[in-house]
Amino acid sequence: AYGAAVTGYSGTTPALEFSSMTNLTSVSLTGFFRDLTFTGLPNLTSIDIDATFEDLKVYNSDGLTSVDVTGSEFGNVWVEGNDALTALDLDHTSDTNFYGTTADRTYLTYKVTDNDELLSLTTSSDKYMTFNVTSNAKLATVNFTGVATFGTATSTVNPTVDVYSNALVASLASDTDDGLTQYAVDGTNDASDLGSF
Repeated sequence: AYGAAVTGYSGTTPALEFSSMTNLTSVSLTGFFRDLTFTGLPNLTSIDIDATFEDLKVYNSDGLTSVDVTGSEFGNVWVEGNDALTALDLDHTSDTNFYGTTADRTYLTYKVTDNDELLSLTTSSDKYMTFNVTSNAKLATVNFTGVATFGTATSTVNPTVDVYSNALVASLASDTDDGLTQYAVDGTNDASDLGSF
């Protein structure tokens, strides 16, 4: 998996974490990694990544204003508690097999929460089984057109979508396939409804 992508290197590609560095203001990365983690970096303003890696984790970096992942391939996403971030464009390609095992992952996790100043969010990657966009108090604009598919569901693992406690206002919400045999999306009969929302 990720070890094999690095020429002449037989071990697993290392994870890289930036943590509690008060003087760090920007990070620019290319190459191959396992997880990339940024946490508790009060003066970090920009992250620019063009790399192939396992998962992205960006936590509690309250000076962060720019995240650029154009050209990157990675899997799970956590962007949480970054209080100066106003716009986030996650235009990477979903990668399900760069994580240390032979078999691909069948689904991924996406979580963007508690970013107090976030106004807009765009996502063009997919294969998420857990999709959570919550408690972003000023988030008023989202573009999820790139989320074309969920991961592979099983009898015990099904898609979970939570989008609430943001500043989103819907002008129209409708079920695209209603009829005499459909059920209302009411929290009880949702699984029996044949339409998409």
